[in-house]
Amino acid sequence: MREKIPIESLTLGMYVDGFDKSWFTTPFLKHKFLVKTTEQIERLKNSGVKTLFIETSKGIKIISGDQDDEINIVEQPQIIDDTPKDAKVKTDFKHYNELKETLFEIDRNVFTKGSKIDFELTRKMGLEIETIAPYEDTEIEIDENIMSAKNELLIRRKDIEKYRKYLEKIFNQRKNDEESINFNSTIVRENSKIAIKEIFDDPRNSHTIDKSSKIVLQILNGILDNSLAVSSLLSVNKFDYYLYTHSVNVCVLSIGIALNLGIKDTAALFQLAMGALLHDIGKSTISSDILNRPTSRLSELELSIFKQHVSESENLLRLFADVPEGVFPAITEHHEKLSGKGYPRGLKENELHISGKIVALVNYYDDLTTERPYKKIVKPYEALSMIQEQSDHYDKRIFSELIKLLGRT
Repeated sequence: MREKIPIESLTLGMYVDGFDKSWFTTPFLKHKFLVKTTEQIERLKNSGVKTLFIETSKGIKIISGDQDDEINIVEQPQIIDDTPKDAKVKTDFKHYNELKETLFEIDRNVFTKGSKIDFELTRKMGLEIETIAPYEDTEIEIDENIMSAKNELLIRRKDIEKYRKYLEKIFNQRKNDEESINFNSTIVRENSKIAIKEIFDDPRNSHTIDKSSKIVLQILNGILDNSLAVSSLLSVNKFDYYLYTHSVNVCVLSIGIALNLGIKDTAALFQLAMGALLHDIGKSTISSDILNRPTSRLSELELSIFKQHVSESENLLRLFADVPEGVFPAITEHHEKLSGKGYPRGLKENELHISGKIVALVNYYDDLTTERPYKKIVKPYEALSMIQEQSDHYDKRIFSELIKLLGRT
């Protein structure tokens, strides 16, 4: 039965069957859906919905007695959600994606129990994002609950500078710890992520190359003099795709493989590392709605837009006259394959630069082992098996060195 109710009476488990507002003025793609989260209710209220219809045969209903009586919620035998799956995915993802763009992913390992922060902490589980440590003008003490919180931690983008200052303070306090190499690597990685985020937010800034060079030199020199550990420079538990995290991972793994291959020329290493770090800078010109979905969920048009990030990356870096030419193979070839079945130019094995071959493999591996909405994470050994099955696409020697490198991390 279809019943009209005030928005104040809407509760979890009800099946919405229409609003008192136009479809165009609400944040929902469908006006018929099962209410599963309190967030859905809040979004309805915030969009100005005053009254709505519920279908009691598909969800719970309200039975009210006299006006002064308490409202009783009666559950139906079965709740049927017949909202088209794709419609729900698009609705939830759209809101999630908008919220995700206001956040920045951090590593809980930088926190020391008993230390204090002056910014809010948020936790993400799937498409659900919740605040676990609200900041209300009083410093938050890092306790066991925060240290052991499951899933990934995030902060508000507006608090990134506060997070940077915390990293500096905690680094100065712990730089002489017995585990200083691993901890120093974690701090370098977090600062590198911040810098990459700033670069990708404003890729045409005149300081882009200077910032990139500083990151590359710090990572490269640290690995060469053994003051930074490759394993600690990597973000291992990747519950979602963040461009800045992916870029640092690809840079670190590319350096490690190059060194294993016997590449010792510092200029060649620097140019490879720079290209690896900035290989996806062109994605800064593409909608986050496209970037944050796996390519299997993109339409043909969206996929063609996505593939343009390779040429966009090159175009952006060509704006800077001081970028060495040796940086570009990693940029232009990171989606090419030895078989000639890659893009954008379909180059084959003998046409590819060693930097392009390295970054292409590392980029694919990191993508495989990164979870996304609607795409479960692939474990490292599973990813390596998948790559091995595509041996005609990737360089066997580089693949062998990747396995060795991962075995030491």
